Amino acid sequence: MPVSYEFHKVPHKKINVDRENRQRSKIGKIGDLADSIKRLGLLHPIVITRENRLVSGERRLAAWAQLDKETKGTSYKEIPVHYLDELDEHELRAIELEENVKRSDVDWKDSALAILRYHDRRVEEDEDWTHTRTAEALGFSKAALSHWLQIGREIEGGDKRILEAANPNQALNIIQRKQQRAVDTELSQMDIITGPGTLTPEDEGRPTTPPETDDTGPKNGGKPASKSILKRDFVKWLKTYKGRRFNFLHCDFPFGIGLHKSKQGHSADWGEYQDDPDTYWNLCRALIDNREKILFPSAHILFWFSMTYYAKTIGMFTQAGFEVNPFPLVWHKTDNKGILPDAQRGPRRIYETAFLMYTGDRKIIKPVANCYGCATDKKLHLSEKSEEMLCHFFTMFVDEQTEMLDPTCGSGSALRAAEALGAERVIGLEIDEET
Repeated sequence: MPVSYEFHKVPHKKINVDRENRQRSKIGKIGDLADSIKRLGLLHPIVITRENRLVSGERRLAAWAQLDKETKGTSYKEIPVHYLDELDEHELRAIELEENVKRSDVDWKDSALAILRYHDRRVEEDEDWTHTRTAEALGFSKAALSHWLQIGREIEGGDKRILEAANPNQALNIIQRKQQRAVDTELSQMDIITGPGTLTPEDEGRPTTPPETDDTGPKNGGKPASKSILKRDFVKWLKTYKGRRFNFLHCDFPFGIGLHKSKQGHSADWGEYQDDPDTYWNLCRALIDNREKILFPSAHILFWFSMTYYAKTIGMFTQAGFEVNPFPLVWHKTDNKGILPDAQRGPRRIYETAFLMYTGDRKIIKPVANCYGCATDKKLHLSEKSEEMLCHFFTMFVDEQTEMLDPTCGSGSALRAAEALGAERVIGLEIDEET
């Protein structure tokens, strides 16, 4: 069996594992490692003291013992070892890394960076160095090493979402969702609906000039760049739209509950719009009927609705083929503003609800709480949504790959929130000329 350098051989059954003082409580699956050792030999001998106490390589020792049990021959009775007092700089560094990663008091981000730097240094010094050799040197499976290297590279690149992750598992989930979203985006770009002739920027739903940006982030009550908003009726716009599709829709249709007639809403102060049931259901039907025209095969929708129409709304979209999470997102208005339908018989409604819907299997960026509390903004529009609240929920969907449409964008708070989170493309439609 080939090995990479000189070593000693010791019967593996004579090696002592100090279980009480080792951080590793479980060996985990070692089948792949045993198969690798059987094919290639033990590229990195385990490390022991002169008293045969194991220092590093518990998984390799376990895999070797498994091979001895399976073969029932003499090939695996003795295992290649190095004594701790005769190791070089690289081996000592590998041992230090292996042991530190298993310690609970070492920050996982520091471990990820250390593993990455160890691997990169070995590659620089030896062009034949491989991931497999790093994995064996540090006592990892190849899959575990791959995960650590991915995390390390994202940390080294300064990815804020990874730096804010609570643990390596959460960081890896964020990375994998990011990769899947990138794949979805690439596949979607290969499946764009095109019409005859050359499309103008307006046909595509793109601003005719790049929108102005504000590097300081969203400001409550501010307006998005005017070129981000098209003065269009959503239903009429759909009939002629031939442009690029979207992977995120923020829908805040009129709820169909007569809010424009409500004295409590002070609608005269904000400008009236139709909030009757027919308008709501017509907008829903227009979205459903034209989903292939405006949505990529894999997309998210954040859809605000009145609890009055909970059952009918979820039934309508589910029947049309959308995946709808039955547990709504909730905005709790902490300033206690809301409609009081009957002061004699019921409470004031100080929360609003939204469905999380999706097509395909587009992954979210990261999970957040499904309830968020903050005060209302209501400075430009009767049913204006809080930018602070939208930014909270949008962190699940919006990144540099996001192309968002808001069919009834009102004051534009959703557009500002998406732009602040780095969306690639943001378009809003609004029929109200005064918005």
